Amino acid sequence: MNPLLFCDFFGVLSYNKFWQAIQHPDHHLHPRRNELGDFVFFKNNAMVHEWMRGKHTSEDIHMLVEKELGIKFEVLYPIFVESSKVLDISAPILEAIKQKKELGYRTVLVTDNMDSFVRYTRPNNRMLDQVFDAIFDSYSTGLLKQDQGGRIFKEIAANLNEDLVYLDF
Repeated sequence: MNPLLFCDFFGVLSYNKFWQAIQHPDHHLHPRRNELGDFVFFKNNAMVHEWMRGKHTSEDIHMLVEKELGIKFEVLYPIFVESSKVLDISAPILEAIKQKKELGYRTVLVTDNMDSFVRYTRPNNRMLDQVFDAIFDSYSTGLLKQDQGGRIFKEIAANLNEDLVYLDF
């Protein structure tokens, strides 16, 4: 059996956040960037976890933002889509993963992510499919990495017919 190398997306391969364009001081929504991030990711954290489990779409979230914050869907949603397409992905980390793959590792990307990963990020970053033997995202599986004691990792190992040692601190 080959060793499994699990990799996460956000915080490992990419550090970009949604709505990157509004981080620029000249963007007309720049003054509202913190309000937007706080509303979506802190005030509605439970909804974000549901979103990552496939219970909401990006459109649902942006409609709520329009309703609650008054930022028009037709203005903010295209910014979200574009930022999801052009996330900065670490070439050095991908290269290190390729090297492990050449040594016989099975490479698996496991990410807690939204529908934007499946709809915009992955299709516009095909190198992910070239580097990883398998890609699992929480939006598609309905499971976050932490759910049920890391059940997704056990399922992946079983599906790939590999042994798994799982530690969580």
